[in-house]
Amino acid sequence: MPSFLMCSNCRDLERNLLEERHHRQTAEYARDAELQMRERADDTIKELRKAIKEQRKNLDEQRETIMEQRITFGKQLETIKQLHETNKELRDAMKKEIEANEDHRKTIEHQQDLIDKGIKSNEIQQRMIQDLQRELPALRHQLRQQQVQNHSDMDNLRLEFRAQREKDRALVESNLRALKRIHNETARCRPELKLLAVSSNRRTALTINEGSFEGKMLERVRAFNENRRADARAEEDTRVKTEITFHHSKEKNLKRTISRGERTREISVKASDTVVVPGVVDEARLKIDSALDAAGLRDEVAIRYLRRGIKYDKHEGVDEIVFDSLDEVVASHRASSSDKYCKASTYLLLNDVLVTPVWQFEVV
Repeated sequence: MPSFLMCSNCRDLERNLLEERHHRQTAEYARDAELQMRERADDTIKELRKAIKEQRKNLDEQRETIMEQRITFGKQLETIKQLHETNKELRDAMKKEIEANEDHRKTIEHQQDLIDKGIKSNEIQQRMIQDLQRELPALRHQLRQQQVQNHSDMDNLRLEFRAQREKDRALVESNLRALKRIHNETARCRPELKLLAVSSNRRTALTINEGSFEGKMLERVRAFNENRRADARAEEDTRVKTEITFHHSKEKNLKRTISRGERTREISVKASDTVVVPGVVDEARLKIDSALDAAGLRDEVAIRYLRRGIKYDKHEGVDEIVFDSLDEVVASHRASSSDKYCKASTYLLLNDVLVTPVWQFEVV
């Protein structure tokens, strides 16, 4: 029904209905719009979350890449440092090589100078050799003449020597005849002094007056002989004086002395079979084994023969062992079949100076 045919209440009711329907449609539109907006927001949020995830993933990848780049950079930095040090070492080595090359060049130059000088010296020597070669025939001729002259001089000297020897022989025979004549003349006088005159082939007993010239000569001869005998006695007294001593834990005081002077000898022996001691007893053979058996020391020992004695080392409880005399150790001895010896070198000390080797026998 048209609105103008309606009453006012109907028109108000219709208007209210229209407004209410308008409000309802507006609310539905608003609700639909809100739903659409929420859907759009959800989609946007999902897209943003997805984008954030992708960005996080990209950031993680970038972080890993940065870490790898940092590690690579660190390695490159170490490599750069090593290369720097290597370059420094190479530069130092090149400097040293340059210096060495310079020194080598200087050495080569010096050697070249020496070679040049040597060449010049060789040329001078070659010229001198040529000059000497030119002079050599004349020198050989002079040498031959000198040899001939020497042979002639030697022949002359031989002749002069023979003549002088004949003269000396005649003089000796004349002196012997004079001595015989003096003997015959003085035999009738005081026969107080006698001289034993020794010639080259016989001895003649003479009687000489005490106050005569021959008597004075006899006194001189007698004094000379006395001095020579005194020197011989002094030399006999100054022979080697040897003291051979042994000490053992059981026998401490066995000791004797062989008086033969003051020379130093040193001989090293181990369980010796035979030791020759030059200058002490030249004809004696020093037998050690029998003395070691007597002292109970057959084991290996080392003997040192000094000015004051023979010392035995390298044996337990043994410092020194004393022989009563050389007669105890200079005795005949034959080693048993179980003994084995070998000869080795030792030394003889004369006044602390090594002069000659002597014998040493060691147990194998």
